Amino acid sequence: MILLISGFIQLIILINSQSLSNNHNNHSNEGMIRLIGGRTMFEGNIEINHFGQWGMICDDEWDLLDANVACKQLGFVLGAIMATNMSRYGKGRKPIWMDNVWCNGKETKLSSCRFDGWNIHDCESNESAGVICRVRLDQQPIWSLPSKPTMVMKKQPKAIMKNDLPDLEPDPLEVERSAFIEHRSILFLQCAMEENCLSQSAYEIDKNDPTWIFNTRILLRFTASIRNIGKSDFRPFRKKNQWLWHSCHQHYHSMEIFATFDLIDINENHIAQGHKASFCLEDNECYDNGNANYVCADYGDQGISVNCVDIYKSDLDCQWIDITDIRPGSYRMKIIINPERKVEEKTFENNVILCSFIYNDNFNGSVTNCTLNSL
Repeated sequence: MILLISGFIQLIILINSQSLSNNHNNHSNEGMIRLIGGRTMFEGNIEINHFGQWGMICDDEWDLLDANVACKQLGFVLGAIMATNMSRYGKGRKPIWMDNVWCNGKETKLSSCRFDGWNIHDCESNESAGVICRVRLDQQPIWSLPSKPTMVMKKQPKAIMKNDLPDLEPDPLEVERSAFIEHRSILFLQCAMEENCLSQSAYEIDKNDPTWIFNTRILLRFTASIRNIGKSDFRPFRKKNQWLWHSCHQHYHSMEIFATFDLIDINENHIAQGHKASFCLEDNECYDNGNANYVCADYGDQGISVNCVDIYKSDLDCQWIDITDIRPGSYRMKIIINPERKVEEKTFENNVILCSFIYNDNFNGSVTNCTLNSL
């Protein structure tokens, strides 16, 4: 009898040790990526490991900046040749871990880039993101080396045409003037939750608990006013038949990432972000003989006309940064317009607003010293 009990205890210890070992291995692979489906070792759809399980990355907003980060994480130090989409290397395998990935190019791993949150997406298996990475043999392609004077001449028209491009400029004084902190019951934020506009902790609330409706979020609200001071209209890069219908707001959104909102601490860590899912572009005000041509309602054309302003007022859904989980202290608030540069502009030297944000112990705060900066 004693031998049987002893053997049973040893079996339990063995199983537990194996379980701990497996858990350790699962966590040690966290954030790792791999390529699948490609014909060579340097191309394929991307899968990422989260909680010990491999899953796909959706191609919404997937571009060369994102692909560069992925390729460098995989060891291809020269980055990417191409970002692929629409499951170029075969249908992706669920779960779909990441969607709307946005990298600035400085990240060392893909999981450090902005995205909607683990397993939060509106994608299917035929929307898998992928890459073609650059290998050493491509370091100095022959076609990239100018061999004739005419190669230089061909660049001149592009410089001339750049003056005719749109030029977006956000208003830093409007951000400073309009910013305020609101405490709002999560019961009245259900539409915003559908669009992933709150921080991750909001989605961990147990709705089976009847007291969930008393949960309150702390929101840093502000108005974003963006003028087109360029020479041509700013138009979304997506075709009209690719726009997304948002039932909560009852209009189409033409750009997934038109602007980003961040809070940054003294160590340059991004501690809170605005999670505005997508944007509708229209002319709300015009000046200096500007003509309003774009409207969101009734599937109208979207954009920002020359000498017109698109205004996202502070009382709109998702026009905030959810600061519920941050501690009192001094931070920098950063707003970037057209952060992925998917629509070309005359200049990107006026696309960023930086402000000081002081968050007090009594859950009040102030936004000051807002200035324009380069992207």
